[in-house]
Amino acid sequence: MADWRTEPATDAQRDLLTEKGVANLPLGLTKGEASDLIQSTLPIEKHVFEILKFFRVSGAAKMSLADGREAIEDLFQNPEKKKQWENRPATKDQKEIYKFFALSTPPALTCQDAATIINELFKDETKEAAWDAREEVKEERGYWFESTREEMNCYCEEFECKKIGKRLFREIVEAMEERGLSLEEIESNQERFFTIALDANPSLRRASRSGAGRQPTPEARHESGGESTSIPFWIWLVIGVVILAWLGA
Repeated sequence: MADWRTEPATDAQRDLLTEKGVANLPLGLTKGEASDLIQSTLPIEKHVFEILKFFRVSGAAKMSLADGREAIEDLFQNPEKKKQWENRPATKDQKEIYKFFALSTPPALTCQDAATIINELFKDETKEAAWDAREEVKEERGYWFESTREEMNCYCEEFECKKIGKRLFREIVEAMEERGLSLEEIESNQERFFTIALDANPSLRRASRSGAGRQPTPEARHESGGESTSIPFWIWLVIGVVILAWLGA
């Protein structure tokens, strides 16, 4: 049987290479050559990047798919490297699965051993479905955090607040959830969000610019747990009367 790599490149391969900006393709281009060229234009695969990152290979993030695969081949020519990869510690995702299903986690749990246990666990379709549902909720929550943070940051200047990073935004939202507020309630009231955020993190406050920016209402201030520092109107009235009386004396 003829080697597929020696067959002429397909029109689909040629079209894809043209789209990727690869010019002057030879007429005798083979499927194998086209495949290699395509891989050189594609970004590195996630699992390939994880292997290179584990071994601290410099420049891995900027490698193409072809370069990444070649780097792995070079690494695993050393049997010790391959053994080291197979016996690496369990991943964060694997540990989350163990925690979700209340499985006992050995101190020296390896990725390979964890994969074996998880594959056996997910033979039960109900367990796999439960994990998939959990991941879906997690993904939706992650999207909510990112999109809502971007939206809230659009109001930062109005509330004299600095831009809020991902970690701090998550901490603020989780603190508000502990107070009984839902994500929908948090998202729908920017004033309440910034009042609580600024009271809990004074370093977020921008330097005042001639009184610019919206001042929080008493209701929002009450929800944040702080007290209003504004001086009641009647005190200003008394001060004015005293000054006028003094000027007339």
